[in-house]
Order: sequence, then C-alpha cells, then structure tokens
Amino acid sequence: MHIKEAWSLYLDHFLSILLICCTIVFPLQVVSFTFSSSNFILFGPSWGSVVSGTILQMFILNIMQIPFICLASRVCLNEEIKIKRIYYRFIMMLVPVCIMNVYYIFCILIGTVFLIITGIFMSVLAFLFPYNY
Repeated sequence: MHIKEAWSLYLDHFLSILLICCTIVFPLQVVSFTFSSSNFILFGPSWGSVVSGTILQMFILNIMQIPFICLASRVCLNEEIKIKRIYYRFIMMLVPVCIMNVYYIFCILIGTVFLIITGIFMSVLAFLFPYNY
C-alpha cells in the first residue's frame, strides 16, 4: 500500500480502529505492563524479570495485531467492515496464534542462547505468522 492509501484507510475507518484499540489493545497492554512492573518490583532488576517481561511483550504484540490484520484484509478485499466480525475473527484466531507464539518465543530464546544471530533470524521468520490468516 502506498502512504496516501494507508492514510485514507486510517481516516475512513478511524472509529473502528479507535474502538479496537480501546477494547482489545489497551486492556492487553494494561495487563502486560502490570505483570511486567509487578515482576520487576518483586524480583528487582534481575535477568529473570527482564526476560519474563520481554517474553510477555512479544507474546502480547502478536496477539494485538490480529484485529488490525483482519481489518486491513477486509479493506483490501473490498468487503464490508463489521466490528462484530472482526471480534469474532480475533477470538477464532486467538488459539492458533497463541500456540504459534509459544513456538516463536521458544525458538527466539533458544536461538539467542546459542547464538544471537540465530535468535534474530528466527524472530524475523516467525514474526509474520499472524499475517497468514
């Protein structure tokens, strides 16, 4: 998509995007930041708290992309945008994306432990999984 088309997409569907942000993205971010902050407060600035916070952020980032991917695919296919359908698709895709997230995070952590380049390579390869649906 060109920048002008992307900008018109945002402007045309601003209320839908705002509703998705307020009902899905914001609550997930609040939970994520609360868990990361409480983990950091309880265990201090240790490797365990930093790694668990990073893992949670990677996990939540892939989950938050699902409704926006659905919205963009509906626009590209010239289908009618229905928020109810986007929420339904989000719930239906939650389990496969969560399962793939576990594999994604495991591969990144193992790759990072053995060699940093391997972890970066696995991160780039597996990051696009939510876009397959």
